[in-house]
Amino acid sequence: MPYDVSIISHASLDITSDCIYLGGPASYCGKMLRNLKSNFFALVMVEKSFPFQNYYNENIKNYEFVYNRFTTTFLMKKISGKRHLNILRRAQNFSIEVIPKKILNSKYILLSPIVDDMPIKFVSALSNKTRAVICTDPFNNDNSRMNNKHLKYFNELMKYSQIIKMSENEIFGLFMTNNLNEAIEHLSRYRNTFLITLGSKGTLVYQKGIINEIIPSLKVYKPIDTTGCGDIFFSAFLYGLANSLTLKQSAILGNVCAGLSVISKGVDSVPSREEAFRHYSKIVHSKINTNTVLKFTNLI
Repeated sequence: MPYDVSIISHASLDITSDCIYLGGPASYCGKMLRNLKSNFFALVMVEKSFPFQNYYNENIKNYEFVYNRFTTTFLMKKISGKRHLNILRRAQNFSIEVIPKKILNSKYILLSPIVDDMPIKFVSALSNKTRAVICTDPFNNDNSRMNNKHLKYFNELMKYSQIIKMSENEIFGLFMTNNLNEAIEHLSRYRNTFLITLGSKGTLVYQKGIINEIIPSLKVYKPIDTTGCGDIFFSAFLYGLANSLTLKQSAILGNVCAGLSVISKGVDSVPSREEAFRHYSKIVHSKINTNTVLKFTNLI
């Protein structure tokens, strides 16, 4: 049976002052989809001595490793309350030759480069081999420092990827503006579906002539760690689409899962299916206008 969602990405080692954590888009997305009981598969790039293989065996299960000389490794620090990442080692780029045929029949393929490791040549080749909806988090760094190289990559990517997730900082940097309406004007040139994460304000879902709406975030008090939030959101969003939810409903589910994850650290911060749908149901069945920020005091 074809997979609903397949992930092509990296695991990473996230080094802090007190611990080495399992990280990377493949880990957060895989754990989220596993918890949601999705029909998914993860193709994950790591080194052969990767220390978290047992975790993958026990908690993600539906995966295959692509071995590389390195596992991408980050040094993580908090400065003035904000997360800062410095890359220590980076695994190589994906190539089309390592993609198994079983991924090509998926409904959705999620590409989440960890550091510029999915060049247009690869995305184009993948697009030519599959009928899947290709979904991409193209920059995955929440960095507003963009240049013409990034814009050129973005414009080429629009030809091959149908659903694009970016952060507010990334879209501001890409189009050299700090105004969301101006950024949306730039997006109106494309026919793709865009998911723009706005932090505590929620997620903008935009597709020209179809939807232009900010879906509010799930507010929690005293968030501990936002690492992996974007990956958790994106994977839960695609789970929703694959299970016949609308764009808006899928974004609500993605926001709920991301919001629930910030109250603890690491991949195990990913919420359970039961917890996610309990809060999702509160929102979609509530008489509260979903343009209003929702707060649930029982999350802590």
